[in-house]
Amino acid sequence: MNFEAREVKFPSAELLPTRASLIRRLKTLSAEDSWSEFFNLYWKLIYNAAIKGGLSDAEAQEVVQETMIKLSKSLPKFNYDPARGSFKGWLMTQTYSRVIEQFRRRKNFVPLNEIENIVPSRGFQEIWEKEWKENLISVAVEKVRNKTDPQIFQIFSFCVLQEHGAMRTASVLKVSLPRIYVIKHRLNKALKKEIEHLLSST
Repeated sequence: MNFEAREVKFPSAELLPTRASLIRRLKTLSAEDSWSEFFNLYWKLIYNAAIKGGLSDAEAQEVVQETMIKLSKSLPKFNYDPARGSFKGWLMTQTYSRVIEQFRRRKNFVPLNEIENIVPSRGFQEIWEKEWKENLISVAVEKVRNKTDPQIFQIFSFCVLQEHGAMRTASVLKVSLPRIYVIKHRLNKALKKEIEHLLSST
């Protein structure tokens, strides 16, 4: 995706949209809506990081499931204090541990002393950083899509997200160039706003 929202600067200290308020709600085991929000924000990040780390689709799905189970047990005891360490690093550590477990479950057992050669922790951290940014943009796009008229979002998606450009969009979707430019400007602005909102903390 090549759109202006990519120009937003991503801070290195904190992860995604996990605010202190959301974590506080997650401490209540009955907070189903909060858990649903948390899952929707993070499952693709965890899955894609596992895939890029060398796992198969089935193994990556296991990582998502097992990480979420682990988080459901750990988050009620988790104290969100950025001064002591970011949630980003904690979640990455939880995911990395599940990825390592998947490698060790494979038919040809992988000794612990060889795991680091297969999935170096530094390499996984680089994967995590990249996937975090991609996931953040994906979440923002979905939020904008849900707030936008389907026909308008189709024009934006074809022109910007699918990178067909204004001229081809006008030709294929039978839309005037001025209308395309207005839609592009308005939804790019909306995307930046969503990204900045997700990056902010309370």
